[in-house]
Amino acid sequence: MREPVLLFDYSDADCAVELDRYPRDPENIPEWMAAGVAAFEKREARNARRRERYRERKEQKAQETEAQNDHADTAGSSVEE
Repeated sequence: MREPVLLFDYSDADCAVELDRYPRDPENIPEWMAAGVAAFEKREARNARRRERYRERKEQKAQETEAQNDHADTAGSSVEE
């Protein structure tokens, strides 16, 4: 099947939504649509990994800050005694 001529531009996400709303057997998915869906899924996976790394770094930073605050509190209490 050839790519359709549409009056508007469509994105890889549009291909994924179309296939999600109207599922097809793999042999009935046009190449141009499969390529769009693959690109969309690749981008979504990359973004998910990026979000996970961000969460891990944020959590690690919070733990380091908490450890520094605990260390400062114990050091400060021994000086006061």
